[in-house]
Amino acid sequence: MVSLGCAKWINEEMAQDERERLLSALPSEFEMNTLKPGEWYPRAWFDTITSAVADERGTTIEERFAAVEELVSFVVRDNQSSVWKLLMKFLTPTTILNQFPKFWSKYYSIGEVMVVQTGEPNSGCLELKGITGARYLAPTVAAWIRAA
Repeated sequence: MVSLGCAKWINEEMAQDERERLLSALPSEFEMNTLKPGEWYPRAWFDTITSAVADERGTTIEERFAAVEELVSFVVRDNQSSVWKLLMKFLTPTTILNQFPKFWSKYYSIGEVMVVQTGEPNSGCLELKGITGARYLAPTVAAWIRAA
């Protein structure tokens, strides 16, 4: 879903010249035309795509993070079902935060997510451990949390 969503964003949201530069920077095994809905693809593909998008869209770390967050926000919106959207209207931020570790383990086989309570109502922090090699993890997680 994520790789397919990334391909859709590249096709719909990038200008032709940006898209051509980005696609020429991707490894040969990544062919957007062969992506299928519902299939799982290596996490390394997502890392490669986010790095290429960041390189294409930004020169500063802030611009790079913003580009990745824009991409992931699109992917999240594109993958949200009507049931998910309805469910999000009724869940509190605390409930969503507390469910995030289960959500993480469903989609990722690396790392661990822990919820750290801040003592403030409807707030907390997510602590990510054991994750290496994901350059743009922070804006990726931020986009998922904003969607929730």
